[in-house]
Amino acid sequence: MTRVGSQVRTSHPRVARHARRLRRGGWRGTAVATASGFVALAAALPAQRAAAAGRGAHGGRGAGAATAGAVSWGDNSAGELGNGTLTGSDVPGRVSGLSGVRAVAAGGRHELAVLSGGTVVAWGDDTFGQLGNGIASANGDTEVPAAVPGLSGVTAVAAGEEHSLALLSDGTVMAWGENRYGQLGSGSTAGSAVPVPVKGLTGVKAIAAGALFSLALLNNGTVMSWGRNDVGQLGNGKLADSSAPVPVKGLTGVTAIAGGGQHALALLSDGTVMSWGDNSNDQLGDGHDVSTQSLSTVPVPVVKITGVRAVAAGSEDSLALLSNGTVEAWGDNGFFELARPNGFPGGIADSDVPLKIPGVAGATAVASAPPRTLFAVGNQELPTGCCLLALAERTTRG
Repeated sequence: MTRVGSQVRTSHPRVARHARRLRRGGWRGTAVATASGFVALAAALPAQRAAAAGRGAHGGRGAGAATAGAVSWGDNSAGELGNGTLTGSDVPGRVSGLSGVRAVAAGGRHELAVLSGGTVVAWGDDTFGQLGNGIASANGDTEVPAAVPGLSGVTAVAAGEEHSLALLSDGTVMAWGENRYGQLGSGSTAGSAVPVPVKGLTGVKAIAAGALFSLALLNNGTVMSWGRNDVGQLGNGKLADSSAPVPVKGLTGVTAIAGGGQHALALLSDGTVMSWGDNSNDQLGDGHDVSTQSLSTVPVPVVKITGVRAVAAGSEDSLALLSNGTVEAWGDNGFFELARPNGFPGGIADSDVPLKIPGVAGATAVASAPPRTLFAVGNQELPTGCCLLALAERTTRG
């Protein structure tokens, strides 16, 4: 069912202009991710390099990933834009000194990037050591990317509210930052300003971070979780936090995972989706309104949806990219995450079943975080909320 909205909360008025600015600037998107702070990033190839590089690793115009840099826009109160200042921007600008960017991730107010050599750089807020530089203090905030010491062979990164994760090429995971709920998976609740191993975890092929919990997809198609569990976000049938990885109950054949504010999603090999955790805004999409099911401690099927090829989880909303290039969403609509009016008359506050996003076709990626949604259509990112992170190339026009 869908619930009628009682008030309208407007999204940020500048965001609708981001896609037009990126398009005019020639930014070519290859992947998207989101931050829970007001910040946006795009890994990018300088136009002068694109002109000389010819066809690159992505099969189109421009150079390979080894020459990719990054651009950013949005809030910058902790140096999140990585441009050497604390001044926010509503237009894309270069992140200082970055090249060879392979992957990006954005947390509450900090950002991560994997470079072509398998190392990691971080910038922004460091109050809890989430930059991994050995300092756990606002004095450690950095306005430009700085290396995370001791990391090599990194293939992917993920960022939570105040913690960070890195997947290594050997299938193990390192974590650093805030740890009061065990979200580092180190076996304790002591925070760490330097990377530490996630306890007993091997054979990992993908990672994801919720606000205060973490997820790992294993090579065998099962999922492990650790950290905060007050509303069942670990999916292990309990409501107790865990400082070490525990299996998510009953999941097999998982191909992708996503962590939201307090809920999680798993995409199965048959194109269906499972969800667990908080359901206070119907973000589980299982057809049960919050009045009948406020949470689930074990995975439940998302109803009325098949043919899914990618998933994303926001603070209190969820997204699915279908194989036909359309997008469906469910959960909170307070900031128009469902791309529908949310006030009287005729608006909806949230939906406990997936709803098709009108006007979106040919989408290639989705991402969501509070309070925003991002669709990548072809090579153009189309934001409908505030603060986004996108991996992209900049190409020249012929």
